Amino acid sequence: MICMPCSADQMMNARYVSDVWKVGLQLEHGVEKNEIAKTIRKLMVEKQGEDIKDRALKLMEKATLCFKEAGSSYQSLDSLVKHILSIKSFAFGWQKSLLEEPVTEFPPLKIKDLPLINRCASEDYIKLVAGLSNGAKASCGLIFNTFEHLEQHALATISQKISNVPIFPIGPFHKFFPAASSSSSGLLSEDQSCIPWLNTQAPKSVVYVSFGSLAAIKEAQFLEIAWGLANSNQPFLWVVRPGFVHGSEPFPLGFVESLNGRGHIVQWAPQKQVLAHPAVGAFWTHNGWNSTLESVCEGVPMICMPCFTDQLVNTRYASDVWKVGLQLEDGMERCMIEKTIRKLMVEKEGEEIRDRALKLMEKANLCFKRGGSSCQSLDGLVKHILSLEPFVFQTQSQ
Repeated sequence: MICMPCSADQMMNARYVSDVWKVGLQLEHGVEKNEIAKTIRKLMVEKQGEDIKDRALKLMEKATLCFKEAGSSYQSLDSLVKHILSIKSFAFGWQKSLLEEPVTEFPPLKIKDLPLINRCASEDYIKLVAGLSNGAKASCGLIFNTFEHLEQHALATISQKISNVPIFPIGPFHKFFPAASSSSSGLLSEDQSCIPWLNTQAPKSVVYVSFGSLAAIKEAQFLEIAWGLANSNQPFLWVVRPGFVHGSEPFPLGFVESLNGRGHIVQWAPQKQVLAHPAVGAFWTHNGWNSTLESVCEGVPMICMPCFTDQLVNTRYASDVWKVGLQLEDGMERCMIEKTIRKLMVEKEGEEIRDRALKLMEKANLCFKRGGSSCQSLDGLVKHILSLEPFVFQTQSQ
């Protein structure tokens, strides 16, 4: 390196580069053309430059080794994961208040938001995280199903940490497909009867409830959801897929009849059509990433009930960063469900959340316009892939 620090920590970094690691020269006698030319020649053609280049290569080797198994950074990552696992285990066993503590390395997350895999051995989890990290650093590029405005800070951090790998936030992916297509898993047929039912409801009045294709709950929780929805006095469309409840779907006797048409229950719904419908005013969701993005893109505020892994992180962003949703953090009791629905649908706080959701929707729509962030990233991705084409085809021919 030829070092020309300008401010703040750059001065210290330059001193380490030139005097400690000795892999660079510092322009310490002013930025004059003679000084610049002299420094460049010293580094590029003179004996001192050869020594500096040798030390730089040796330091590169050490940097590469640190992420190998048993390397220093690998071991530190191992220790970090074990430390996090021990904190969460301790918190569940003895001090649940610790779950509310912030994770200083990953704001705005709390300890309870960490996407741990409870059934995964710590060693396997470490290998998984290390594999993801090493794979990203060794890749030709990273494609993200997000858009610049939504996760600007996180994307900037990734670019800084993996500066040699280009990143392409080209999402939301579902916007590339026709509006009539849905987020169906393909495992269940979509019940189109919900669309005519929505057509009979007032604008922004319906709570759409769906927890994705994998989540499962206990019978007691199912009953609390049912009575919470009924007691809210808001019309609701509820997806109750087979296997959602451990056992059968134990609707209380006379429950459906008592709704008098105010509720509509289906096994699976055309989610993107539903969220785009003018009658839908809230989405009670598990906050899977696809569902979260679909809600953001339609300007529908969320009631967040994450179940596992990344859903916990997505929920924290929806409720605390973007502030377009409310999280059910105090248990799944019917009174709390009823209170949360009312807060979002009829109270002042809900109006403010709806306003933010609409503004975020506008940002999402702009990102695909000509000159928008996702449009530019997609353009950059195409050019990047084309630049790699000879290498790709050569690899395939072998």
